[in-house]
Amino acid sequence: MEIAKFALTLGLVAIGTLCVGGTAGCSSQYVEKDGEVTCGGIADSSDSQAPKVIRSDNITKFSLRFLDDGATIRKEADQDPFPVGWYLLTAEPSAEGAVFTLTCDRKGSLTPLKFTQALPADSLKELAALIREKDLAAVNGSSKRNTALGTLIDLQVSYDSGEKITVYAEGGVSTVPYGWCGGHVFTEFFAEKLQARNRLHAPLFNCSYSRSNDKVGTVFSLKLESEPVSGTKRAILQKRIPDPDWEAALNGKGETKEVFVPKEKLEELEALVDEYPLKDWQDLPDKEEERSEGEDLRSIVFNYGGVKGSLSLDSDQDLPPEGQEALNRLVTYLENLAAEALS
Repeated sequence: MEIAKFALTLGLVAIGTLCVGGTAGCSSQYVEKDGEVTCGGIADSSDSQAPKVIRSDNITKFSLRFLDDGATIRKEADQDPFPVGWYLLTAEPSAEGAVFTLTCDRKGSLTPLKFTQALPADSLKELAALIREKDLAAVNGSSKRNTALGTLIDLQVSYDSGEKITVYAEGGVSTVPYGWCGGHVFTEFFAEKLQARNRLHAPLFNCSYSRSNDKVGTVFSLKLESEPVSGTKRAILQKRIPDPDWEAALNGKGETKEVFVPKEKLEELEALVDEYPLKDWQDLPDKEEERSEGEDLRSIVFNYGGVKGSLSLDSDQDLPPEGQEALNRLVTYLENLAAEALS
């Protein structure tokens, strides 16, 4: 099951444009004609006979697809809200226990993040306990849609007893049943189980890298950033070589080369950064020994949105061995990219 891309916006854009300017002049009552919802109306297909108590705790299939607007606060105060985007969470039994999968198609990215892992069978029991704790049976059978935009919830849970929980909401917030706990509750649960917390953040939107020394100042700098166009599939790679004359360089003189590269290059860099705990190295002191004369200082800054903000690495830091490895790999990636793209 593929997650719809953000550009489709719930498949309702064509309908939504009929309601430009909000719901002014539209009926606020339930209105449906030939299966289509009129502007501002709510189509209610809820099953009033759906059971409000589930006896079984043995899940045979769990699927939750929803749109997260990024407004939810994470449990940890210093963590971002989960990134805006489409989420698909699935879980089911396997011969060895259970298989859990979390897929997040983030706004502003091309490649969805996907985490899949085999887990102990008890993980499904914990998931069933969470469903019971949030009393999702109380909203079982709710199914509403309208022509507004911004909301999609599609929950399907099957049990070995034949019991089911289904919840569907499409359109605006008025389609969400009272008592719905929010998709983020399950994202938290899945992210913890799949050890994916540190990867679920806003996309990297630019990176700046420079080499400098005490003889010539900045040797050169590179900048890789997403093209500032909605839905772009390109990134911009820029190399800047300042004028050898310091005063001229300060006045902006020098050589600049700029090319487009596939946006996947920025996402590859982000994935590489995420292999290391850069956040733990932000306040490290500088090395005690000074750089030798003419030795280059290598410095990289990564810029994200939200609480994550910016992260940086430089060769003057007293980095642990893992940090030095990270710096070397990131520098190699950027310099190789520049050599290939700007040759």
